[in-house]
Amino acid sequence: MDDHSTLNRRQFLRRASAAALVAPGLPYILAACARNQQTELAVTLGSPNAPKPLPVYDDNQAIGGGLPQEPGPLRLLTLPDYLPGSLIKGFEKEYGVTVEEVTFASPDEGLRKVASGKVPFDVYVALVDQLPSLVGGKLVAPLNHEHIPNLTNIWDTLQDPWYDPGSIYTVASVVGSFGIDWRTDMFDVDVAALANPWDAMWDPAAKDIVGFYDQFREAIAFSLFRNGEKDPNDPSDEALSAAVEGLVNLINVNGARVTSDCGYVGLGEGRFGISHAFAGDAQYAQFSLPEGGDPSVFRFVWPPAATAGAVGGTVSSDMWAVGRSAESPVLAHLWINYISGAEQAKAWYAAWGLQLPQKTLTPDRLVSEGIVPEYLVSQILTPEDFDLGQWILPLSQAKQQRLIDAWTQVQRSG
Repeated sequence: MDDHSTLNRRQFLRRASAAALVAPGLPYILAACARNQQTELAVTLGSPNAPKPLPVYDDNQAIGGGLPQEPGPLRLLTLPDYLPGSLIKGFEKEYGVTVEEVTFASPDEGLRKVASGKVPFDVYVALVDQLPSLVGGKLVAPLNHEHIPNLTNIWDTLQDPWYDPGSIYTVASVVGSFGIDWRTDMFDVDVAALANPWDAMWDPAAKDIVGFYDQFREAIAFSLFRNGEKDPNDPSDEALSAAVEGLVNLINVNGARVTSDCGYVGLGEGRFGISHAFAGDAQYAQFSLPEGGDPSVFRFVWPPAATAGAVGGTVSSDMWAVGRSAESPVLAHLWINYISGAEQAKAWYAAWGLQLPQKTLTPDRLVSEGIVPEYLVSQILTPEDFDLGQWILPLSQAKQQRLIDAWTQVQRSG
């Protein structure tokens, strides 16, 4: 039970981090990078529809091939409780080294630690929006794929991701999606069968048992998706106004509560019968059930998969990157290769319910091996599902402020 209490904390921290996709940390990073006059800061990401290769600099090249492993330690800069201890111990045993973890509780803190140069690290768990700063600031190094043969285990779409074509600087880690959890004993609607599953949040039957995460980008996104929009990043004024009105009504009319734990703890405890949720929340809600509770009442739907892409929903991916100043760059590559192995990915999912984009971890396999219960098979992303999703993208300060102002209207409604 203690392990799963820790998991809940880890899940919340990850969600809070993934949803903070904005650049409160960028001014700090850019200022730090600007102290090096040779640093090129004008790095912009492409988009899922228009990928753009990240630049490689003459003074920041990948390590060579055929290099010996360093003696370690391997230093990981990660989110708290991100990795099961068994995987770290497995790496230590296989390579005869120790692993040291330094953690950060938010993207802003992580970027500050990376940019400060005062926190030594070999491998960093990055998010998509951080790549312009990490690459433009020459804070991470290009990868030598010769040291990462397990890259071929990853879904093809993430071996060549839109945000880093060719995986020049990164290798995908945890993938996920935001959808809807519900309890069949509290909400008697087949949400997955609806033409637009997001409508269920506003169903009168969900009154006073509905909740959503206190993450403004994701909350505005699902309200946009409910209205048939598919751009969660730069919607029209009319679409944004309608999304705000929808969230206000969800709170004031349907009694929705905005929390940090609705999708797993709140669902398990019965404080919510339907909730905005991250894939995997419903599976771990069982650890918040009262004694004798039935976990088979939990369900999850990701609307794009349920509607063959007709309705929107977000996807995300964390990623591994090697520090430019890594003291053990070969060991860092070996870590990325190790953690991208099929058995390690399966062990990670089994331990903490987080999905790695592994070709062999199909829904059928995860269910047949008892890692995911059959009634929650819908929480497992496939590459085809993943390609249907929308990304929460980094925004300019003006566009970001526009969404913050919209969220403020929602907050005032409560």
